[in-house]
Amino acid sequence: MFLNYYLSLINMSDIDYIRKLFPEIDYIKDEEIKKKVAEVWIRIWKNSKWKRIEDCVFNPVTPNVSLVNHIRTVTIGAIEMANMVTKFYNYKINMDYLIAACLLHDASKLLEYEMKDGKVVYSEFGQKLPHAFLGASYALEAGLPLEIVHLINTHTTTSALTAKAPVAKEGIILYHVDMLLADICREEAGAKPLYQTYLSKVVIPH
Repeated sequence: MFLNYYLSLINMSDIDYIRKLFPEIDYIKDEEIKKKVAEVWIRIWKNSKWKRIEDCVFNPVTPNVSLVNHIRTVTIGAIEMANMVTKFYNYKINMDYLIAACLLHDASKLLEYEMKDGKVVYSEFGQKLPHAFLGASYALEAGLPLEIVHLINTHTTTSALTAKAPVAKEGIILYHVDMLLADICREEAGAKPLYQTYLSKVVIPH
């Protein structure tokens, strides 16, 4: 009931705004999935403290990288990777699921981050809830397929609640493209790449 009421408040200018920020949304062939991806973005944005989505950063340690640019590069990179997998290995990839998950994988950062004293900091949501939990929850509530919700929820393994490995090729692509681009941005900002943290925890059998 609440969701249906809320969606009735979404207007075409909001949808056009999302399509302008994320033109890759039009690569989704299923019109229902495309519509719901836009709706999830709008709902999260309207519930956040950000007046403009493009003002939110990808991460506080990479303040010069916008959330929009990170999501777009992940989406484009994942599409290219999926095309190579299809071309050279002849594996089937559900492109609609992959693109939808890429576009939504970090949408919850609008709720996880906020501006305070001129700096981007973790909000109460960001401090108390694991990354990806909110994004997956909004996607599930919007009625997106469970497979897409799974891809969003498993794109990160940085918390106990989301520490499930992706069980589909689409999730493997999203996870690694996201991590690759995140580490490139972290290295440029002088922050420790995440892969170094993970490698320090790996026990190599001998």
